[in-house]
Amino acid sequence: MINQTLFSLRLPFLVFLTFFLVQPDYRTVGETKSECVLSLLSQLKEPRDKADALVEIAKLFFHEGDKESADKLLSEALNWTALIEDGLSKAAAIGAISEVGSVDQVEGAAELAKSLGGSHRAWASRQLIGAYARLGLIDRASELLTLASEATRSEKTKNETWYGDREFELTLILADAARAGLADQALKLGIGVKDKFIKGDVLRAAAIKLVEQKQYRRAISVARSIHYEIERIDALVDVANAAAKSGSKSSASDALSYALVETRQDIFDPEQDTKTKALVSISLGYENNGQRRAALTVLERAEKVAHTIEKPGFKDAGMSQVALAYARFQMFDKALQVTANIPGAWSDVKVHTLALIAGHMIDASEREQALSVLDQAFSSPLYFLRDRTGVSRSPHR
Repeated sequence: MINQTLFSLRLPFLVFLTFFLVQPDYRTVGETKSECVLSLLSQLKEPRDKADALVEIAKLFFHEGDKESADKLLSEALNWTALIEDGLSKAAAIGAISEVGSVDQVEGAAELAKSLGGSHRAWASRQLIGAYARLGLIDRASELLTLASEATRSEKTKNETWYGDREFELTLILADAARAGLADQALKLGIGVKDKFIKGDVLRAAAIKLVEQKQYRRAISVARSIHYEIERIDALVDVANAAAKSGSKSSASDALSYALVETRQDIFDPEQDTKTKALVSISLGYENNGQRRAALTVLERAEKVAHTIEKPGFKDAGMSQVALAYARFQMFDKALQVTANIPGAWSDVKVHTLALIAGHMIDASEREQALSVLDQAFSSPLYFLRDRTGVSRSPHR
């Protein structure tokens, strides 16, 4: 166990040491930076460790603007990735290379992914689809999406190693593809997904991407088609925020109106504070869209709902959400009033909420009031007990 722990610490140490050593100008000693890195990393024995380290150091070189050294290291990382026997580790290395690699390197990673099967290949495909989109190779991304989705449904692959339901794996691929810009194709391929509950992430990702493509009405329609009501509300708020950012305030307002209607339905609320949080997010959406009056009206409703929560833990969370929303609106007296209603002086939620409210006060240049609120937070019985013992010992837990 000790040897394993020491080896787990060795990799990040070598990465750090390598980057530290490559900072001087190696022209004075006859070695390039990439040669120095490869020499030092020769101490690592496992192909997956070499590949991981090479990719991480390549990222540092990219950050420093040394693309030549980064490219050399990524090419070497591909060579070691090809030698990785464990499918999960190989998929992880392929994904890491795809995140920052050039066209040739991504193509090389895609070729290596063909040796994988089941969930491992699905995971690698998700990373590669995003990489092709990043590089502007939409046709290649689309082609890979088709192949990856077919693999999750093919009889030929059913006996491969899948870590869960293959239809669920398909939705993960489709959601990532939608985020990468293939919203239309993802929606089309997702029609055949039978489980309505796992389909929500695909629809949500596609809806947001459609907003970016200025297809506002369609985006709202896609978000409204989500089966589970809380996911439907969240998606509509996301669409609203994206629309407001893109300048379509009317579309944002429409999406929020639909979300607000959904909160008036009988929402399945196992955590009791779900509706409160949904109302708070809608309120913040209205504020983000420049509709302060509507934002406050919805937030006042959220506060009323929060007061009806029965279980203390969930009530703490709901009241905190409301209080922090008031703080974001710079209505600090109201925020503190709501925080005072968080049950019990022993609630760590109350302490955290007060600290966050103080942060908003500082942002608003209300430093004296912020210091007073921090004093209030740090004078709570919970804070003093934690300060003495290092552990929170609330009597309610």
